[in-house]
Amino acid sequence: MALFGAPIAHEGHARRGVLSALALQHALTEADLGKPYGVECAFRMGLNSGLVVVGSIGDNLRMDYSAIGDTTNLAARLQQVAAPGDILVSETTSRLIHGHIWLEALPPVEVKGKAEPVSRYKVRGTLPRRSPVVSRGERTLSPFVGRERELATLEALCAQVESGQGQLVGIVAEAGGGKSRLLYEFRQRLHDKQVTYLEGRCLSYGSSIPYHPHQLCYQGNRWS
Repeated sequence: MALFGAPIAHEGHARRGVLSALALQHALTEADLGKPYGVECAFRMGLNSGLVVVGSIGDNLRMDYSAIGDTTNLAARLQQVAAPGDILVSETTSRLIHGHIWLEALPPVEVKGKAEPVSRYKVRGTLPRRSPVVSRGERTLSPFVGRERELATLEALCAQVESGQGQLVGIVAEAGGGKSRLLYEFRQRLHDKQVTYLEGRCLSYGSSIPYHPHQLCYQGNRWS
């Protein structure tokens, strides 16, 4: 069992877990562990997201850090009902990785400990990375409230850039603090300007992926 987002919460803990499962699946397939013995090895994995109780279990001879609760139990049940070689995720995890991971919906299945059949999704691969708010057409965003001071600061700096003074802005906040939403709202306020808005995405835990941050530069009468 592997834990993502515990004991330290991460913005993309669900996506980290699925990407790790895909990498593990690929590595195990490439390794072909059963070939020297004339057998075929197939591995199956189950992933779920939710609240857990975490802590140390064991005694002085052996102490392990683990998580317990319904969340981990359902992950184990999904692993048990997965076909050899498959990665299954729960309904909760599927919502958290929507737009990032290619999923195939499978018929609900009855599992031990659940009164109703459980929805399950088979991981088929990855999708191009995108901002959590760029797919506004697929869902309705909640009303944007507060952050007026932050937006005013960005607009003031934007005006300085327009006057020829280059600016570099860093936005830092806890996971889920609304950084992407703030940039989205700021971008909406640039519609009446001649702006070329460049956006790049990166994984904070990827060391070989180039990083291209959001940039705004003024060149003569043109933003880029």
